[in-house]
Amino acid sequence: MKYLIALALCVVVAAATTYERPPIATIEELEVSSNPRIISGKPAAPGQFKHQVANRFKVSGGTAFCGGSLISDRWVLTAGHCAKDATHFTLYLGSVNQSQPVEQGRVVVETAEKYVHPSYNPFTLANDIALVRLQKPVNFTDRIQPISLASHNTPANKTLTVSGWGKTSDASNSVSPVLNYVELDAISNPDCAKVYGSLTVTNGTICCKGRPEHSTCNGDSGGPLIEKVNNTWVQVGVVSFVHRAGCASGNPSGYARVQYYLDWITQITGGAFISA
Repeated sequence: MKYLIALALCVVVAAATTYERPPIATIEELEVSSNPRIISGKPAAPGQFKHQVANRFKVSGGTAFCGGSLISDRWVLTAGHCAKDATHFTLYLGSVNQSQPVEQGRVVVETAEKYVHPSYNPFTLANDIALVRLQKPVNFTDRIQPISLASHNTPANKTLTVSGWGKTSDASNSVSPVLNYVELDAISNPDCAKVYGSLTVTNGTICCKGRPEHSTCNGDSGGPLIEKVNNTWVQVGVVSFVHRAGCASGNPSGYARVQYYLDWITQITGGAFISA
């Protein structure tokens, strides 16, 4: 991640009945780098983010990498742009170091069942959220646990945490071998819309203030944006986009707002998750 995560870039918009397509960054095939350095990031300790999922998936022409979060023993939450064109998922649970062929506590599962939000828009990245269903329930351990989903709105200026294996710089062509995390402050949607426009920044979006060298980047997409509530991690967002100028440009980063999509998540999973 750019220091952490990231994903599609976008900007946009609008005139009368037409709008300019945002310059969205495609999910490219990335291999794990041997260089563990993350710009301004902190390496996660084993078991620190028990909900974190590494998502390697097949697309036409190769494979790609995104993040995700375990929300129950059968369901993983990720970004719509990570799942839309995927044909098969290999999910790594309980992992912090993707460069190791064997890792204590790691569980690898395969699946092809996905549910992309029906109103997902690949042009504006609105409704950029998806669910992946595991073929069978996963056993929880001291390194694998589901995260609760936020049922409240997250106010501006709230300090949040984002984690992932994304690119460590805009120039990098590989993801980080180790899981990293960074703290970012939420900003209001009106402030975020000044940068990206109202077609991208909707009620289903949450944004974080940009800081040079502190952001999400390619490979972080689909990962969790979280906050501490009563000493427990709660997921408030799903990594979605950064600015076309680059992950380290200092512009806001955007996320699908989990609270806004709880009804849809309930419909798909049958309520098989914990809300907080």
